[in-house]
Amino acid sequence: MTNGKTSEDNVGGPTRRDVLKAAGWATSVVAASIPASPARSEPSKVAATDLTAREAVDRIRKGEMSAEAYVTDLLKQHDAHKDLNAFITLDENRVKQEARAVDQARARGDKLGPLAGLPFVVKDQIDVTGYPTTVGSTVLKGYVAKKNAVVIDTMVKAGAVVMAKTNMSDLITGGRYYPAARNPYDLSRTTGGSSTGVGAALGARIAPAGIGEDTAGSVRWPAANCGIAGLRPSTFAFDNYFNGTDKKRYSGLGMVLPTGWMDTMGPMARTVSDVAFLDGVITGEKLPAVALRSAKVGIPRADYWEKRPHDPAVKKAIDTAIAKLKDAGLQTVEVDLNALIELSARDRLGPMVTKGAKPTAEWLAENQPLVTAKDIEAERAKNGFSTEPRNYFRIPAGSQARPHVTPAEEVAIMKDAWAKYSGAFKDNGIVALASPTMMMIPQYLNLNWNPRDQKIKVGGQWVEEWDLILTNIWWGSRFGAPALSLPAGMADGMPVGMQLQGMPGADTQILALGIEAEKVLGSLPPPTFKHVPI
Repeated sequence: MTNGKTSEDNVGGPTRRDVLKAAGWATSVVAASIPASPARSEPSKVAATDLTAREAVDRIRKGEMSAEAYVTDLLKQHDAHKDLNAFITLDENRVKQEARAVDQARARGDKLGPLAGLPFVVKDQIDVTGYPTTVGSTVLKGYVAKKNAVVIDTMVKAGAVVMAKTNMSDLITGGRYYPAARNPYDLSRTTGGSSTGVGAALGARIAPAGIGEDTAGSVRWPAANCGIAGLRPSTFAFDNYFNGTDKKRYSGLGMVLPTGWMDTMGPMARTVSDVAFLDGVITGEKLPAVALRSAKVGIPRADYWEKRPHDPAVKKAIDTAIAKLKDAGLQTVEVDLNALIELSARDRLGPMVTKGAKPTAEWLAENQPLVTAKDIEAERAKNGFSTEPRNYFRIPAGSQARPHVTPAEEVAIMKDAWAKYSGAFKDNGIVALASPTMMMIPQYLNLNWNPRDQKIKVGGQWVEEWDLILTNIWWGSRFGAPALSLPAGMADGMPVGMQLQGMPGADTQILALGIEAEKVLGSLPPPTFKHVPI
């Protein structure tokens, strides 16, 4: 099921149809089934924890593995790695009971859904019937969801089993109430946020799939840091935002607190193929047929690396990945990303960022009347953030202030940036922009960590950590663009992600391209669970 389509109309730039036509990519594509995971020589000997989502569902459907036995193995993996702090809420009896129901349905000969028996984890910002939705905070611990979020309900009706609610930044601020989620490749390092627990659980092979939430990178950052794949779906056709008809590809119903126009749920898994598998069930859309040799992708010009602080090991990993893709036939063209990054920095803190679906006070009155908006803001202030309503994405209290733009100025900046973004696609005939997801490897955990008010040393330079984090994951989000992070390689023993961004509405094209790229780049080594204290 889907929550509306994005328009191909456009103001001030080319349409998605223009772009695909210019790139030689037919708009009336042949529907293709999502490719299965690469064949393994002895699939029966693959450990349950190493199965991809598609492999697990296939085994359960064929009766080669019971859903209850599978989730039991995953729960043992969780018990072995509780120090990752991946989960906030786990009800083992409920999980096993729901998995057992799938086995019983198969034994009766009932028709199974496409996700039958698949355990998945859910960011604790998203409602699941009967579970608390704490948003990682103390103030909302008493809120228990009465019904599933629309996206979660679609997956459950397709046979999937909610395994746990996962850790996240406290009220999405970057602060913490629960112990910090840790990176399975090095427990001394961060997972990235704010879908922290989903990244940790999937990277650690505790779960094969999950649903996170992405405002300006909260799916893609932990995906990159934890060696998995994650999709930020399209949120609107850019011009529609200004005429009031913007619609998200994924329903936002069931996200807490009231969501803004940039907020969207997003599927996460260890492979792009599995992310596409989940997306197909959620939206009902099929992938187009695509080959690397028929695709043209924009990559950063040399001056991108010269002007942007970065970890040299990340650049090496991305350069290596792009070289492999080019050897496999991918066509590339250098594109100026600096102008987009600089424009996005100008309006990053603008008033439109805080536009929500409804006032926080109204949502609380309906769902948690003993909690007030002042309680929420006090919690945010405790984490070092301004108490201005919905200001948690702006300037941390006490940090150097930047000038705020007016709404009119922000609209002008956004339209200028959109013209450059969409123009890059039409002028160069590309179907995607490729860049590193993050400019540095996962940073060491600071238990008082707040990246919005901290400097780190990267590539020999001291830089604002938050600026570096947002370098590539912010600006496409402002246009409602789909963005996929996929594993690209390793740097200093840590995963590196590559981001593919497209035009709003081109989600299936980006996923199809990502699957082909994944075939070339291969899989990353499993996590080491090492712990190197700093």
